[in-house]
Amino acid sequence: MANDIALSKPDNSYLTDPAKFEHIWRVAKAFSMSTLMPESIRGKPEDCFILAQLSMRLNVDLFMLAQNTYVVHGRPGMEAKLQIGLLNASGRIRGNIAYQFSGEGDAYGCSACVVDAATGEKIVGPKVDKRMVKAEGWDKKTGSKWLTMPEVMFRYRAASLLIRVHYPEVTLGLLTREELEEEVIDVESTLASPALPPGQSKSEAIAALVANKADPTAQDEAKAAPRKRGRPRKEQQPVEVAVEPDHIPEPKEMVEEAVEEPEKPDPAPDPQPLLEQYTLRMARSANVMELDEVRNDMNADQEVAAAGSAIIAALIDAYQARWKSLS
Repeated sequence: MANDIALSKPDNSYLTDPAKFEHIWRVAKAFSMSTLMPESIRGKPEDCFILAQLSMRLNVDLFMLAQNTYVVHGRPGMEAKLQIGLLNASGRIRGNIAYQFSGEGDAYGCSACVVDAATGEKIVGPKVDKRMVKAEGWDKKTGSKWLTMPEVMFRYRAASLLIRVHYPEVTLGLLTREELEEEVIDVESTLASPALPPGQSKSEAIAALVANKADPTAQDEAKAAPRKRGRPRKEQQPVEVAVEPDHIPEPKEMVEEAVEEPEKPDPAPDPQPLLEQYTLRMARSANVMELDEVRNDMNADQEVAAAGSAIIAALIDAYQARWKSLS
């Protein structure tokens, strides 16, 4: 019986089989061009490629996975309803997840429970009660569904905790979007713990702090203040020179002293050798993987970036032409 419910081992043959890799890449490229894909991954075949191999591991439809997956600070997470569906369809439990509500006041809450298919044992997950909701500040967030549909949110949270504790392999250890956001907030708050204004949650306080740091208005005003009447900056003030009392500098002399010579920019590199170098590498590329390596090297080359828009446009045209020939 254990063999019947065992999770299938992941198929990583696409990493060593060029034909499989190329096929998955074509699928990812096609999905990335669809307007039905989420905006965050639309036009990004490399992200769709990762989702494609993840959908094979989870044995779910790629489109459904894309619609229920979110990325928080570079870490993928999925909606709780997708996690529930994966566990219900995994064969690891008998039937579906059940929910038990109990308690009163702040002790009122929900626990998710299942019957393990291998052992027949009833497993009850951690209870989510109102005390936990208030302590974590879930009901304080802007647009929180805890204020409008608490019964549904109790079920989602209880099920995600049950899966996280007892069946993490069903979701490959992926957390829900809310859990990812909370982990990121907790990590950032260890670096800077601002005093929370009344009625504001941790996430809102940190978002306001980041927004203030990113707003250059105050810094620009501070820099511009000492220069409103044409006075030079403190660090650029000329050294005072003793002059005769009867000598009064002419206005023209004062203007000439205040004028600063602009710094000469470094000369741009010669674009022709760069164009020949990367065009030759593109021509020698035998497959899409090698061509993508050339593109990555080109994007990371500082000399290419300094050569200006003309060389970049020429390299892009050469890359696209080579891509069409290989596709």
